[in-house]
Amino acid sequence: MLSITELIRSSSQTVYVLDVSPPRSGNDLLLQELLDLTPDVFSVAYNPGLSVRVNSVMLASWVQNSTGIPTSFFLATRDMNKLALQSLLLGAQLHGLNNVTVVQGDAFSETKLQYVKGVNDFTPTEFITAIKNMNFRKDFENKNLIYPTDFCLGATVDLSKDLENEAELLHKKILLGSDYIVFQPFFDFDLPEKLFEIFYKKFHSHVDLPIIWGIQMLENFSKSFSEIPNWVLDELLKGRPSIEIAQEMIEDLKNTQKVGSVYLVPPIFENGRRNYEVANELLTLIR
Repeated sequence: MLSITELIRSSSQTVYVLDVSPPRSGNDLLLQELLDLTPDVFSVAYNPGLSVRVNSVMLASWVQNSTGIPTSFFLATRDMNKLALQSLLLGAQLHGLNNVTVVQGDAFSETKLQYVKGVNDFTPTEFITAIKNMNFRKDFENKNLIYPTDFCLGATVDLSKDLENEAELLHKKILLGSDYIVFQPFFDFDLPEKLFEIFYKKFHSHVDLPIIWGIQMLENFSKSFSEIPNWVLDELLKGRPSIEIAQEMIEDLKNTQKVGSVYLVPPIFENGRRNYEVANELLTLIR
């Protein structure tokens, strides 16, 4: 299947990437609602909520094979050592998955650390380098793989963090060979320009990789990855549909940035449930 970057560069329309959360069970009855969804690409999250869930690679394989829609997966450095991560990636290749986005993974709380510990054998930037090396037949010991991998590799930007540091990390991730950038969902559409200004002043260059812009849909009592602005909360309290709010955010983003792809996160609730139906309604409307 085409990689994410090939899809974005070859499409005359905005490419919509829909975020999917792995269930806390291996029973595929919990996944049947995904079969009715129609994004351009699925993107499988990695252990959201720091809870035991279906592995992102396994679910990405099921989704791609069941729907015929290209599927990417997030993979965190937090939980596995180098041997386990690169072996898992070879399994992803075996299942026809070639789009992977690298993250570190949220740190464990003090409570979680009573039961589990982080590994972090790779840093995210080290893992980016290691995956690119796998595309040239080299594993973490610099030994030859029998065949090279063919991963299209994504890195993330979090605009809720210090922008100076994010600009430094973004520059490093680009130099190390990232193929696309995922902006984690955000609400302040002035922040990307501030980041790009810092990036240009520091490195005298522009970010010219494909960017997948994060938009999070919200409903009353849903959760957010970042601080929700008052205007969104007010609109929700007035009963304005989440579809209208998300559509307005996408249009506002398109007015400020060149948008080739959107990373759409459905409404998420306290128990981990996601409203995929409303996300699919939005995709139908904006197309």
